[in-house]
Amino acid sequence: KIDSFAEAGLDHIQISFQASDETLNAALAGSEKAFRQKLEMARAVKAHGYPMVLNFVLHRHNIDQIDRIIELCIELEADDVELATCQFYGWAQLNREGLLPTREQIERAEQVVKQYRERMAESGSLTNLLFVTPDYYEERPKGCMGGWGAIFLSVTPEGTALPCHSARQLPVTFPSVLEHDLQHIWYDSFGFNRYRGFDWM
Repeated sequence: KIDSFAEAGLDHIQISFQASDETLNAALAGSEKAFRQKLEMARAVKAHGYPMVLNFVLHRHNIDQIDRIIELCIELEADDVELATCQFYGWAQLNREGLLPTREQIERAEQVVKQYRERMAESGSLTNLLFVTPDYYEERPKGCMGGWGAIFLSVTPEGTALPCHSARQLPVTFPSVLEHDLQHIWYDSFGFNRYRGFDWM
């Protein structure tokens, strides 16, 4: 199946884990077999010579594993690693108190990531570590996906084009790829221009 993905033009595969060990992964995923299946898939992806992104959504229950998480990524030969702290929308917002890491946990994780980046640079490792921290401990929120309608477009299963994964939570009407071409959507639609630049502030 992986070969058919390559033939279809897919340029990389992303696999998401919930933790660095089977026990916590099972508790968070609600599946006893998910961890083993993901390990098998990751090894199959690399065996086919495919670029692979490993993604871990971090929260207060797994962030203290960050060193073991990075070690697992190195072991699996990930090309890119996304260590993204849980974004608090929908159910995550309702459960923020139980998911948001403490400031101390974030600071420790930042130090661990920094140390691994330095080690990897010295050893010539090509693994790219991206660490996304929550806005709750910053002075101001960061622009999502580089800013509204700056570099990113997502299309929902029913064809709605969005400038951000969570844009639908706003009272804004977004265009459909079933009714407009991408050039119009990107440059001319109200939804994509609503929060571009600074004039709206």
